[in-house]
Amino acid sequence: MTPRAEVYEHPITAYRRRHELTLEAMGARCKPPIAKSTLSRIESGLRKPSFDVLQAIVSACGGEVTADEIIRATPREVAA
Repeated sequence: MTPRAEVYEHPITAYRRRHELTLEAMGARCKPPIAKSTLSRIESGLRKPSFDVLQAIVSACGGEVTADEIIRATPREVAA
């Protein structure tokens, strides 16, 4: 049997799924608010967050997602 490839899920995406949040709702939780397009680019690996954006996201996640997890996150496929 051929191993199935699993798609890596960004920590912010995983948090949003667990809490049933849209990009827009997640962005609104951040102080100051973060645009959904910015969150989308961070989740997809097209953008690394600035320090201020990183702090706002970590705070909005209430400690469930750490700054280290976000910084090290790289979208990729992982063999199962």
